[in-house]
Amino acid sequence: MSLFLPVLFSALACTQGPVLRGTVKSPDGSLCEGAEVSLLSSGAIPLSGGKVVRTKTDARGRFKLEGEAGANLSVWAHGEGAGGEPFCTGFRMRVKPGQILHLRGQRRERFERIQLRGLEAWGKPEELVLVWELEGSGAYTREVAIDEEGMGEIPPSFPLFMGMQMFWLRDKGGRVLFGGSVLWRKGKDGVLHPIRGARPGTSPHRLVFECPAPKPLSISVLAQESKKPIEGANLFFHFPRSGRLQKAGITDAQGKAHFRVPVFKGRSSLAVFVEKKGFSGASALLTREAIWVGRTRLPVGWKDLKPPLVFPLNKDRSVLGKIRGLDGELAREARVFFRYTLMFGENSRNGRIRAGSSVLARADPSGAFRMESLPPNINGWRAALYLTPKGWRKLLERNGKTGNPPQGPLMQLQSRSNGLPLEVSFDLNQLHLIPFQVRGIDGSPIPFPSVRWRSQAQPSKYRSFLGDRLGRGFALARGPRGVLYFARSDLGYGFQVVASPAKQAPLFLPRVDLNLQAFGHALSGRVLDEDGKPLGDVEIRPASRMLDEKDLRLLASQAINGEMVQVTTDAKGHFRLPYIPDAHEDRISLVWTYHRIRLHKSFPKGAEDLEIHFPGKGR
Repeated sequence: MSLFLPVLFSALACTQGPVLRGTVKSPDGSLCEGAEVSLLSSGAIPLSGGKVVRTKTDARGRFKLEGEAGANLSVWAHGEGAGGEPFCTGFRMRVKPGQILHLRGQRRERFERIQLRGLEAWGKPEELVLVWELEGSGAYTREVAIDEEGMGEIPPSFPLFMGMQMFWLRDKGGRVLFGGSVLWRKGKDGVLHPIRGARPGTSPHRLVFECPAPKPLSISVLAQESKKPIEGANLFFHFPRSGRLQKAGITDAQGKAHFRVPVFKGRSSLAVFVEKKGFSGASALLTREAIWVGRTRLPVGWKDLKPPLVFPLNKDRSVLGKIRGLDGELAREARVFFRYTLMFGENSRNGRIRAGSSVLARADPSGAFRMESLPPNINGWRAALYLTPKGWRKLLERNGKTGNPPQGPLMQLQSRSNGLPLEVSFDLNQLHLIPFQVRGIDGSPIPFPSVRWRSQAQPSKYRSFLGDRLGRGFALARGPRGVLYFARSDLGYGFQVVASPAKQAPLFLPRVDLNLQAFGHALSGRVLDEDGKPLGDVEIRPASRMLDEKDLRLLASQAINGEMVQVTTDAKGHFRLPYIPDAHEDRISLVWTYHRIRLHKSFPKGAEDLEIHFPGKGR
């Protein structure tokens, strides 16, 4: 049983890396030469193993980067404006291959170093490491040394995630001691300033962070039945402002472990998770006011706790499973990712729910698998079935198919009930693969199209499937009929209704050809600010609306308008927004977004030479 799985699967591992292009603009809207653009390619099961490539923009502010095939792609940039002031762009997640990116910077107050005041309580600076982490998953980190004055570098290329920069203090042995963050917000001057977590120091370009005081914590792990100490139990901490569990240590021959943890301030808390192969997991939540071990609240608070904190563990058990519809060599390439949760607190409404651990199981040639070392006291689980890249290649070769295999799981099962399931069963006979080919108006293939599928059984939900360089891919479909669609403002749109498969239908259904056609209808005009000056970089898209659940063709056109059509005004404020007309409506509603200001307006269909006055300058 492992909290962090090093094995990452990707259905796209057999394709070349996607190429991303775009431009970077400085805060004043001018194209920026020499800005550094970073592309993070991270794994999908779970998000980890990030790889970053960088490049610099040319004289026209353009860049080109190649990411890892099959990875989750994220992009950001930083640079200096014409006056030498630093800027950073937003952190773009879930970037699609082939997407043209337009990144615009925001001015950020210059800070180059951070001083950790009170660091001496945790150890000597040369024995400690400052680790900057992107968003809590471990996908992207930067380690920096701490000098004798307790100062470390703030990497200029490190982006803001949700307006925040997160960091850890770690010893050279890899143990995390505590975490911190710097929260940034835009001031009235239009510049990002630190407002929480750390404050500006007296020296220029320096932040100061007050380290929390350490407090001893002793933990004892025992077997529930025999009361004997358990040696080698793994202990993990979940610190405030953390997105994941951090390895803390293991118990000794007496079943004990001793730590120093930060003294809590305000409503901050520390979560402790215990795991040991052969035994159930256990968890605890420690706050200033109370302590929970599992669902039991102890009669003392953190400040009155007398060591040690005791965790009694029950013996764990295994769960059997079966994959129907796969056998032989294909079954050997199937993987089941099983993740469970443990809850601590008095009830589920207090928000004290933390992710537990996970296991990875391999199927044998008959499709049977076994998941070992699962705790019986879980309160929820999710099982996802994946096929390795090798398995996808064999499946496509066996059926004479070509194209990009689907990303993500083949099937998912989940439950929020307490306790382990008796069996986990996947039936691939209920699953179908729809080959698709996307071609432009001129008949040429559209590279890396992101095609969406909606089922009539669940019209409010969709799933995206990525095509290859020749526009070929596969969509996963379960149950009744649905619709497959693709659109892009500059290319056109296409959709096709797929009938419900017969009961004995094969795994691969007939190919769907999405031959794009021109939108044929558009709204055009320009956007001005309150002074009548043109506004560039205003994002315009049709407003989302309730989708028609009966007419799949109408559902597809509504979904395309509300999800996939978007344009940006040029430097003179001009725009032309294509859309698919709705025969039942005489007007079309639009959403206009500029620097977090949002405007909703409706216009007659086919209106031209519109003049939209945006409230304020948006700056």
